[in-house]
Amino acid sequence: PRSRRSSFPEYQFILLDSNLKAQGSGPMLWIFNKLTGKKSKHTSSKKKHTQKESMAMSSFTRISAETSGSSNHHFFFRSSSTLKTKLNMPPVLMKILPVSREKFEEQGSLSMQKCLDGVVEDALNRFRDRYVQWVSSK
Repeated sequence: PRSRRSSFPEYQFILLDSNLKAQGSGPMLWIFNKLTGKKSKHTSSKKKHTQKESMAMSSFTRISAETSGSSNHHFFFRSSSTLKTKLNMPPVLMKILPVSREKFEEQGSLSMQKCLDGVVEDALNRFRDRYVQWVSSK
């Protein structure tokens, strides 16, 4: 689709599915497996939950180029994203957390933001380079 503010194309990305992979110490992997619903060898079949039931993640990202001011020769990139993560945590894990649920959610959000900032910057730089190629070819 075209951006409403310019004649440049707009790109939209939707996260349809994701895979999680964890590495670390045994206790941390146990917590990760409990949080994400990954099955362990010692879990009874009645209590097994699929990862889809225990965790859901979705995202929507929109990237566009817009002209800057009155000049059509200068433009900037606008990027907006929404990322949602839902964890269904077993009550036993909520009891052993060293922080409140609110603090846990806040720390998790900040951690995800920090991780994404670096990845997104690299992706936007590659996007900019391809966009400049596209504009130059017109």
